[in-house]
Amino acid sequence: MLSSACISRTSPSLLSRQAGDGGLGLREWGGSGSARYDHGGDGLGLTASLSPSWGVAGSAKDQLWSEIAPPFPTAQGDGTADASGNTASNSTTSNDAMRLESEIGYGFAAFSGNAVITPYGGLSLADGSRDWRLGGRLSFSPGLAISIEGTRKEQQNVAPDHGVQLDLNTAW
Repeated sequence: MLSSACISRTSPSLLSRQAGDGGLGLREWGGSGSARYDHGGDGLGLTASLSPSWGVAGSAKDQLWSEIAPPFPTAQGDGTADASGNTASNSTTSNDAMRLESEIGYGFAAFSGNAVITPYGGLSLADGSRDWRLGGRLSFSPGLAISIEGTRKEQQNVAPDHGVQLDLNTAW
């Protein structure tokens, strides 16, 4: 069984020219990285990941979807969006925002070795909020997996929000 570790980084930026500004300017910047450890390529054993990001580290696809489909109302906000499509619950007020995503899990053989079950936990920190995740994934093959995850979102001066998510992933 082979162990693997991976470290990567990205640093997207958006240059734009607006009428009357006389030239190009840096409108958005960002950077992200990730470190991942996987005990074996088969999903068995320890897996851990850590992904920090700064500024606007998302892709243009994320921005496009936020402009096309406004977010659903949440317990923290009334769902009304400002001119940028941001609601009170998902607005980032600073281009310098730092985010940190982490996850740790352990894969066990299941169903006589025909599947892998992975209990995991995760923590996300971003701009005064903290999201805790606890769940499990059952993978039958690279093309079929089911997972259940419980979440707790904590924000400053707001009551905690709880949720449960069930995912079925298939490939054909």
